[in-house]
Amino acid sequence: MLEPEATTFFREGWRKYLRHLPEDMVHPIEVLVLRGHMLIERQLIQLIERNIAKPEALNLERMTFSSKIRLAEALRGNQTRPWLWEALRGLNKLRNSFAHKLEDDKRQSHIATFVALIRRDDPLTFSIAGTELDSQLAFSLSWLHERLLNESISIGEG
Repeated sequence: MLEPEATTFFREGWRKYLRHLPEDMVHPIEVLVLRGHMLIERQLIQLIERNIAKPEALNLERMTFSSKIRLAEALRGNQTRPWLWEALRGLNKLRNSFAHKLEDDKRQSHIATFVALIRRDDPLTFSIAGTELDSQLAFSLSWLHERLLNESISIGEG
């Protein structure tokens, strides 16, 4: 992607993210997880679409999130660190906890596991997320979203 195009792509991706999850607000955890998942799924779809010649043939909107992860992983191969796919699977497990169960004894564990996956990517930067699990979760969702934006931008650069 050419630099001005990449800048526009990145800026637009963040604008959409912040419209639905403004950083100057505290969001209920359910909203944070469900909206974060949807916004990250949008980026995952873009990543897939940028890797194939005719994305409309796949009807990506009807595919499960898990299938989209596997497809993106198959398309990107070794061009993408395995950490990204593991983090996306962790997010999906967390989202399913909220979307399919009113109460889940494992929910806190799913949150902690997801946050730990994100922390692993860059422990030094993660330190700005604070010590509260809610703020770490918010940071983790934005971090994963940014990683997918960067992954889409890197297509065609190397």
